[in-house]
Amino acid sequence: ECVLERAKFLLMQMCPPDALARLTHTPLSREAKLCWKVYFEDQQHASLVHCLQAQRETLLQGEDLCLQVTTHSRLLSRQDVEFVADALGFDRQNINGILLQQFHTEQQFRRSVHEFIQVEFIYADDNKMLLVQCDGGDKHGDLLACARHRLREEREEAIEIATRKGIRFQLDIVFIVQLPRTPGGCFEGVQGGLWRSVHIDELRPPTTLECPPVTTLVGKKMSELFESSVPKRDMPETPSEESRMELNEMPQGGSFTKPVVVSESALLNIRQLFLGCIQAAVSRLLDREVPFDEAAERTRARIDQLQGLLLDQEN
Repeated sequence: ECVLERAKFLLMQMCPPDALARLTHTPLSREAKLCWKVYFEDQQHASLVHCLQAQRETLLQGEDLCLQVTTHSRLLSRQDVEFVADALGFDRQNINGILLQQFHTEQQFRRSVHEFIQVEFIYADDNKMLLVQCDGGDKHGDLLACARHRLREEREEAIEIATRKGIRFQLDIVFIVQLPRTPGGCFEGVQGGLWRSVHIDELRPPTTLECPPVTTLVGKKMSELFESSVPKRDMPETPSEESRMELNEMPQGGSFTKPVVVSESALLNIRQLFLGCIQAAVSRLLDREVPFDEAAERTRARIDQLQGLLLDQEN
């Protein structure tokens, strides 16, 4: 029974949150509440920082963290890596983020890892972390397996050298594997043993009204999310004859409404939602029979105009 419960716990660590949200409509509906509590309260899936903090707290004295994170979000930028370093209390020089696809050969990858580990011996008293990211993990299973093998070799070699020299060696390795939201998609690179496997849907911390956590969205219709966020405008119930004349005399484009009332129960920031979609949406507009340079300039102009309209707080 203990083994079964442990297996359930590990499986839930690798689940996307929408799988937990659909649990009430499956044969496991009786366990849905318990699984929901374990996933969102006992485990940490809110962001990469939350997960790393929780995982590091469970490490034994002198134990290194070897973690593989699957995600549907975009990978970390340099600024994101610096944010992770600050949040975890690392010096920025002691955390390194690399992308597997940036290396053309296995030797280049191994040399980069080796150089980073060698710096570890210079700052032997500081903990270090290596973030290895992979885009399109469902298509690069062999690349991931090779990278894990080489990292294990480099780590074991570094531990052996550190033991001979009497140096304290601690290096946390985190694999971040980006996976597409493909119906029926399959990822066969889930790890066990030395490695811990976790799924984090969005690597960055959820921001109020911009990217609300799943727990606030479950059980609500899409229309409810937008209705709670669209500004309400109060109109007069029955306009008088005098007010009708004033409306007719109002210049075109004038406003006949009272000040906008924003609901305190808003779940989304519509303005930020649109801003985040502009580039992807505009890039799909095609200008036929227009030279490439002119089409690119038109796209930039459209983006600037739309962003200007959405950023105008009085619009």
